[in-house]
Amino acid sequence: MKDIASILSKVDAEEMLTKEDAVTLLNIDNQSKVFYELIAKANELSRKEYGDKGYIFAQIGLNSELCSGNCGLR
Repeated sequence: MKDIASILSKVDAEEMLTKEDAVTLLNIDNQSKVFYELIAKANELSRKEYGDKGYIFAQIGLNSELCSGNCGLR
């Protein structure tokens, strides 16, 4: 497995990550110190790119079928 610090250095240098790099990042244990370093890097990059702005995406779904429970609602 590749060293996480070297992958994050590539990110800082704006170099393309390899498939191996991506797989290494995906295999990080979610309760490890390295995971929180990765989250901190993601936070840093997000704030650098977007400042303190965010987007909210919401979805509303409607079911147009008749009630199958014979409940009388139409």
